[in-house]
Amino acid sequence: DYLGTSYKALTESGLCAYLLGMEQVDALAVWRQVYETLAAQIAAGVARDERLVWWALVKALSLDSTQARAFLRDWKHSNPFIKDVCDLLELDQAFASGPLDAWQLYQMPTHVLAIYETYAFHQGWLSQSNQLSQAKAQLPLASRSDLAINGQKVMEALGLSRGNAGLGRLLLELECQVVMGDLPNEPAVLLAQAQALGADYLEC
Repeated sequence: DYLGTSYKALTESGLCAYLLGMEQVDALAVWRQVYETLAAQIAAGVARDERLVWWALVKALSLDSTQARAFLRDWKHSNPFIKDVCDLLELDQAFASGPLDAWQLYQMPTHVLAIYETYAFHQGWLSQSNQLSQAKAQLPLASRSDLAINGQKVMEALGLSRGNAGLGRLLLELECQVVMGDLPNEPAVLLAQAQALGADYLEC
């Protein structure tokens, strides 16, 4: 196993302490935690996405999202790679707090869910290896473009001028209510709700 071989080489040689970002931590303990975090997948012989390994590292370093972004930039990772690792960090924290709700699933990119659910399945936290992806696929919306109304329709219905700062927040609230199952994705219902909520979200 490549990760196991690398872990052994880094820890036995002491080189782990000289890696970027390891100057102020117990590098041996950090790398041990990375290995233990991924141990179930290693034992199962399951391929590990590189982003999952870096997530395990930033988790072992107890970095928050802001710190993780800076750390990964120092390691010259691309912005999409950094976003995926930070999404994994956010997803793991949300998952640890309890079952993910529909809005949390909706906001998380499908490919990030696929990476994490493989990990969670081998941890024994999920009964199926594609459980999160399946749950996301069953949501009433895949993206905002699936919402039965758009900003133009709301502006026309409510007599708004362009540039109203609250329009985006109002659409986000409608999107959330549909995803959470509080509203059906029907134009008439959504426009009625937009009118009902307008005073709280829109600038006069």
